[in-house]
Amino acid sequence: MNKKYLLIVSLVGILAIPIVVSAGLVPCGGQGESECTAEDLFALAGTLMTEAVKYSTFVAGAIFVYAGVKMIISGPGDKAAMKSLMKNVVIGIMIIWGAYLIISTLLNVLNVKTGFKL
Repeated sequence: MNKKYLLIVSLVGILAIPIVVSAGLVPCGGQGESECTAEDLFALAGTLMTEAVKYSTFVAGAIFVYAGVKMIISGPGDKAAMKSLMKNVVIGIMIIWGAYLIISTLLNVLNVKTGFKL
């Protein structure tokens, strides 16, 4: 079963390459542009990481607000569950920001120009 999963992921990845290039996520491979190199792969990873951090921050904020409102209007039984949800959101966003910090620091130390900034 793991081999089937790996095959499916690989095929989806290969089929997604033209979509990634045509979407402008990497500055290569399109008409009138140079061929893609390994540095462009790092640029893609940086772009995807930046977008993931932006969207996850928005989603975490929305979940945090939802949990706060639900905690205010709920009875005493739901408050513990909403506090747990809020705690999990904070832990999750800390993990995401920590991963961003580690990856960006590593790429800066390796002097790889990815172009990702928040």
